[in-house]
Amino acid sequence: MDDVRLHNSKWVTFVNNNVEGSGITSHIITGIMGDVTPGKFSFVDSYPSLQSWAAQQAVIESTDEGKALGQEMREILECTEARLYKAEKS
Repeated sequence: MDDVRLHNSKWVTFVNNNVEGSGITSHIITGIMGDVTPGKFSFVDSYPSLQSWAAQQAVIESTDEGKALGQEMREILECTEARLYKAEKS
């Protein structure tokens, strides 16, 4: 998990330095009840707007550093699904 934490920290720093307005956050979550398989985790990323999500996708795909981060992620992670949610305060 240390390599995942390191990569995620690098990703957060990179996108916030390259997306106007920044404010992008990321958390690594692990199960404490139910499926608690060691090493099983999810990322929960938060974006100030849909535009900031699209901007981070663009910078990851269009810059050398972004592409390198993407390659690093593919080498250390096994991603089987992705979801995009809209959250509202209540």
